[in-house]
Parts: sequence; C-alpha cells; structure tokens
Amino acid sequence: MNETSEYLFDPIQNELLYLHRTTTYNMGTFYHRHNAYELYLFLRGNVNFYIENRCYHLQRGDLLVLNPEEMHRSFALDKNEYERITINLKKSYLNRLSTSSTNLSACFDYRPKGKGNIVHLEEDELQRVLQLAGELEQCLSSSDYGADILGNILITQLLLLTNLTFPKYGFCCNGYYA
Repeated sequence: MNETSEYLFDPIQNELLYLHRTTTYNMGTFYHRHNAYELYLFLRGNVNFYIENRCYHLQRGDLLVLNPEEMHRSFALDKNEYERITINLKKSYLNRLSTSSTNLSACFDYRPKGKGNIVHLEEDELQRVLQLAGELEQCLSSSDYGADILGNILITQLLLLTNLTFPKYGFCCNGYYA
C-alpha cells in the first residue's frame, strides 16, 4: 500500500470525538474523509482548508460542516499557531439526538457534495458557540453525575445553532436551498 492511500480514510472510533487543538507547524493533512460528520470551527492561524475541489482561506469564526463522503484537508501556510475545534459525530448518535421534526444532521446532509460547507459566524454567534464548546469540553472530561446527559444537551444546542445559522447562507432546515 502506498503512503498516500493510507490517509484516504480516517475512521472515528467513538460516537463523539471532541478536539480543541493548537499546533505550530508548516504542514497540513492529507486529503481524507471520516466515517462520521465533522463540525470544524476555525479560531486562528493562516490556513487554507480544502473540501473536494474548493479551497477556503479561513478566518476566525469560520464554521465548516463535512459529511462522511467529503474529502478534505487543511494546510497551514506558515509556522504561526493554528487553533481550531473539531467535533466528529457518528450518524447513529445524531439520529438518537434528532426528532421526527428536527433532523440535526440536516446541515450535513441536505446540500450538494463539496458545496455549502462554510459559514462565517458573527462575533456574538462565535462567542455563543465557544461558550457551548467550552462547557462540552468540561463535560466530556468529567465523571460527575449527569455529565453524559449534559454533554448530549450541549451537542444538541451546538447542532441547533449550526442548523439555524446555515439558512442565512442559502440553506433551509427542511433540506432545500432557497
């Protein structure tokens, strides 16, 4: 097997994987995809993000949604710190959190592959997402009574905010484009 093909599929083992990372490197990832959905919040750095055949130069507050079929990669353009939050979610987990009238995977599923992946959050929206993400990070590292349920509530809130943000950019929560 050649080196490149080893990076095409990066399986996510848990139904929820939360990573808040700051790195310093002049490298990027290989094009890859996961067996889970991905929320990607860019916080700082000088980074290009590639999804399918599109390239985005990221700005603080850019929120990306990726479904399991979308090939993507990041590339740091310099050696400055690069900070982001990624949340990977298995379809079965999203199905359990969704209801018959609220499909929390809508922002991932109801758009063409490689299109409609990015929104830019206004500062107040970004602060709300960061608050929820910080609380989620604390829950995930806690063994306190109810931390698992609170974690599910926080993920649900993040996904509701994400799905409600995307209509501003041509996406409708019922699965159709405006």
